[in-house]
Amino acid sequence: MRIELVAREDFGDKIILSAALDPTGAIDLAAWVADPAPWPFQRGTLTGDLIRIDELWALRADGNDDAPLWLLDLSLLRPGETVALRAPSGDTTSFLIVAVTQAQ
Repeated sequence: MRIELVAREDFGDKIILSAALDPTGAIDLAAWVADPAPWPFQRGTLTGDLIRIDELWALRADGNDDAPLWLLDLSLLRPGETVALRAPSGDTTSFLIVAVTQAQ
């Protein structure tokens, strides 16, 4: 699925994330474990992949396994739901899910 999120405070700040979802709209952990390909994201010019850290999901920039992680606080990925993105500094930005569509 292609999930599009926009920041509540700055509609120009957008994240596009590719992930498999289960029937409830949560990220499908079993599909992520079984998929050898990374699940990509894009935020402006920054690209990377979705990773699992303990019980949390995070975004990691391409090309650097030591890059700081941006933690995602999410439950269901459906239009109208909110996702919090916590920067390595601890600052949090709230994003609104505006679209969930089939990946192209």
